Formats: sequence, C-alpha cells, structure tokens
Amino acid sequence: MADVQEFLGGKKTEAALEKIVGQKFTTATLTVLRKHEVEHVRVYYPILVPPIGNLPVKAGSKVIQGDPLTYGPRDPHEILELAGAGAVYDYFVENLQSVYKAQGVDINDKHIEVIIRQMLRKRQIKEPGDTPFLPGQIVDRFQLRRENEKVRQAIQAGKMIKYVDPMTSENVEREPREATANWILLGITEASLATESFLSAASFQKTTRVLTEAAVRGKKDTLVGLKENVIIGRLIPAGTGVSQYRSLAVDVERGPAWAHQSLTALVEAEAPEELQPDAGLAFPSLAEMAAEEATSVPEEPEDES
Repeated sequence: MADVQEFLGGKKTEAALEKIVGQKFTTATLTVLRKHEVEHVRVYYPILVPPIGNLPVKAGSKVIQGDPLTYGPRDPHEILELAGAGAVYDYFVENLQSVYKAQGVDINDKHIEVIIRQMLRKRQIKEPGDTPFLPGQIVDRFQLRRENEKVRQAIQAGKMIKYVDPMTSENVEREPREATANWILLGITEASLATESFLSAASFQKTTRVLTEAAVRGKKDTLVGLKENVIIGRLIPAGTGVSQYRSLAVDVERGPAWAHQSLTALVEAEAPEELQPDAGLAFPSLAEMAAEEATSVPEEPEDES
C-alpha cells in the first residue's frame, strides 16, 4: 500500500468496499456489523466505519461488488481484486485529474493511463500449467502471453502430454494446459525496478542494488526498450528505428523519374497550352547554356578618367 500511497499522496483512513456480488443494503446504522441480503442468504461481516459523519449508503440502497460503503480513499489493491483493472484505471484517472483540474491544469487522460498501464504490467502465476513458470511467480504479461501462445500452438499441432498417473500407475495422455495468473498492482517505484532491463532499472533508483543483483545473476540486457537504448546512445526501436525497417535494402543507383528529364521538358509539361513554344523554335539545353557562358568574354569596365 505504501507504493500506491506514494502515487496518490498521504495516507488516510481507507473506505470499506463491497465484497459480495449483487445485493441490497438493508441496514445503514453506525454499528460494527452490517446486514446484507443475497436472495435467501444473509451474510454478516464487520466493517469499520468513521466515528462521525454519514455513510454513502442507506437502507434499501443497491450496491455491487467494489462499491464504497464508507467515505474515504479506497485501496487500489482491493479495487483490483473486487472490480477488476478497469475500475482501477477509472479510480486513478478520476482522482488524479481532480487534483490537476483544481489547479487549472488541463492534461489528457492518456498520459495518466500510460503510467497505470506500467503499474499493471505484471502478473502473479496462479496455475503454471505446462509452462516453465512456478506458482506465485511474478512475470511480465508479455512473457506470460508468449509462453501461453507456445502452448496454444502445441495444442493446434495435436501434441499430447504423456505421464504416469501416480494413483493408478497408468499411462495417461492429455492436452497441454496454459498458465493462469492474477493481476497485481505495483507502485511506480517497484514498477520501474521490475523491468527486464537492468540498465533501465538502475537509471531510476537503487542503482547499486540493481547492478549488483544483475552481476550476481549474470543478466543480459537485450536492449528492447527505449530508455536503455537512449542511455547507451543507440537509435531507439521506434518508427524508422525498428529493426525491421533498419534492415531494408535501398537501391541508391535508382533515382526518381524526374531526374532523367531535362529542365526544358519539365517547363513545357507545366506550362499552359497557350504558352507552349512553337515546334520550329529550339531552346538550348542546360549543357549548351553552360558552354556558351564559359566561352563568352566578360566586358571590360569603361575608364572613367
């Protein structure tokens, strides 16, 4: 929570969020326990409320999972768990924009969303399936996507996993299984240090720790990001700097079509019909004009005396 408070500001009393899907708020008095009715089942669980002030809900209010039941800042980790990544985006954008707009600053939502996207980039492995991951391991979402794509390709190719059932000692075949993972929310500091590039991480914070860990683990920086390429003075992999475009062969011998045309032909092509020269008239070429200028004798200035 400290990393998120670093992003939002000072720590305050957190708001309680609804944890059960689709229910009706039946009691809204300032007591420790709150009653919730879901069809024919009553669920009781404690909610800490502020000693003074009103609640944002009242008897008969319809609430959904993730809705605030008390006033105060909400825990983004709890929002992610209950309502998903979309609710986290909305929560951060709404609160940060309110700060900027209060100061008269107009900033586009996309700049905030880029930061939030990096904070939500990692995944925590729930079930590794037939991938090389381990349960609880935190991996990059692109790495998770690549490994799951390999599993899907194996399924399409008809490959089967063969193993011996430890209970029956029989040979069993099954299709490969993809890894499943949960979203995790990192603070801006942890998100920057959790990058695959140790050059990018070391340039942000904790330089000594990052470089020492990279040396001990024998890490190799593949230089796939923008920041690490800027650090070493290489062309960034964006636009024409992408490797696919840098490897294109250019025919330097071939010039544009207009390069083989004479200046007279270009002028005649652009001139209106009424200004086109007669067929009997001949215009000197550029080479003839240059030769004539070279052979001409400059006039001597007159003697003023």
